[in-house]
Amino acid sequence: MNWFSNIKFGFIKISNSTDISPQNIYDFYYITYLLQTKKQMLEQIDLFEIYSKLEEIKNKYLVVLKQLITEQLEKYQTRKRIDYIDNKPAFDLNKLEELDNEELYKYLDQAMKQTYRSDMERRNVNWEYLTENLSGLASTNNPEKIIYYIDRLNNAIHNTYTSTLEKLPRGYNIVEALDNCHTLSPQKLKQYVSSFLRKIRI
Repeated sequence: MNWFSNIKFGFIKISNSTDISPQNIYDFYYITYLLQTKKQMLEQIDLFEIYSKLEEIKNKYLVVLKQLITEQLEKYQTRKRIDYIDNKPAFDLNKLEELDNEELYKYLDQAMKQTYRSDMERRNVNWEYLTENLSGLASTNNPEKIIYYIDRLNNAIHNTYTSTLEKLPRGYNIVEALDNCHTLSPQKLKQYVSSFLRKIRI
């Protein structure tokens, strides 16, 4: 599905930062609210800006979580908490440089499924949840699916049963924003979103 097919005009300033920020969290859930409940009321220029922002947020998740997952896999390799095939590691992170975008995230998912918890018996199912949904996000341009996968990534936990996003820079603030998004009404949430979203009339 090409969600730009019916959009003819519009402009939005794209952030140069690749970090996921609390602002991205607020924007994401307000966008989710708009697209799921108010889409028929939105002007074409509003939809263009909303879809552009959603794509920007998606790309941040791909970049930031790729780094986090790669570092986690490197840790498992160093500690030998991985599968071996013919006495060789079951995956090679150097191959990431050779893969295109979608294949790269599939490879990260496959690699994570070949790692273990510290007891060398349990698999890292919480991290697998993260890599599965990140791979799904990388494979789609459909706004509904982007929303689906980002929401699942926001609710991912790591092995201490706390939010995976806590591991990111400003992780505490990101999780605080997530908590707010799940408790605030749309009207109150609007106070925290980017200016272009606040200006949309519905």
